Amino acid sequence: MGAMYSIRDYCDMYLMYGQCNGNALRTAREYARRYPSRRPPDCNVIRRLDDRLRNTGSVLPTANLHDTERPRSGLKVAQADAILQRVEETPEVSTRALAREMTSGTVHRILRSERLHPFRYTTVQGLKPDDFQKGMAFCEWLLQQQNTDNGFIAHILWTDESCFTRDGVFNHHNSHMWSQLSGQSYLVFLNEVLTEFLDDIPLATIQGLWFQHNGAPAHFCVPVRGWLDMEYPGRWIGRGGPVLWPPRSPDLTPLDFFLWGHLKELVYRDIVTTQMDLVARLHAACTSVDPAMLQRVMTAIPRRAQACPRHAWRTL
Repeated sequence: MGAMYSIRDYCDMYLMYGQCNGNALRTAREYARRYPSRRPPDCNVIRRLDDRLRNTGSVLPTANLHDTERPRSGLKVAQADAILQRVEETPEVSTRALAREMTSGTVHRILRSERLHPFRYTTVQGLKPDDFQKGMAFCEWLLQQQNTDNGFIAHILWTDESCFTRDGVFNHHNSHMWSQLSGQSYLVFLNEVLTEFLDDIPLATIQGLWFQHNGAPAHFCVPVRGWLDMEYPGRWIGRGGPVLWPPRSPDLTPLDFFLWGHLKELVYRDIVTTQMDLVARLHAACTSVDPAMLQRVMTAIPRRAQACPRHAWRTL
């Protein structure tokens, strides 16, 4: 069994990648046209090759496998290529199914060497027909505000909730939450926890903040809306607020499209042993969020708002 791509193949791919100005899709097409007798790569093969060379200095996918007992063989390279191709074609395949001729530990190392990470499916609410107009209206409003004030997005106080458990899995069928967030407990959070959190922020900045939350029942109760009308007059986003937050829109809030995934990747990198361990890891993960990350996230928000009318809502 020969390797899927030889060293010469990878070198030719990378030379062509430079000729195509770093465009992976164009590189894959040009490579297939120029070398019709070779196995054609797709754009993901090209992108992984570029990432591998930049980070390891090697074109081979086994570059990060530290096997000191015996030298890398052509068979191991072929196996690594085969595993990566299988994952590319069937992303939901398990490591057990991949470990036919090598140990599961080796499979994990191959996948990590290509910076591939496992993701669990998350149950989310399905879009409803009237979500289209609500999403469009919010995106248009947000872009208009940003065009008027280039720093507007930096003045939105985004809020959301996420569940962290010791094993990283929340079973919706077998788990029950008896003490759910109520309007009263949420009001206590706004009055005490949030107010204390904002103590170190200049009053002038607070007076320009916009408060965002979703349409959860606790967020919609009359006392909560009254508090928001008093503390953020005309400046809050949510159900029943001055600006409607479009329901079922995790792609528009940075906590959903960035923060929770970033934190969980760090928290669950190794097995969590105790509840105290979980809390400590969560605090450490939060401190990893630096200003450069936040700047990139703020740049992504208007870009997503622009993309929503063109793509996200098209399927409805």
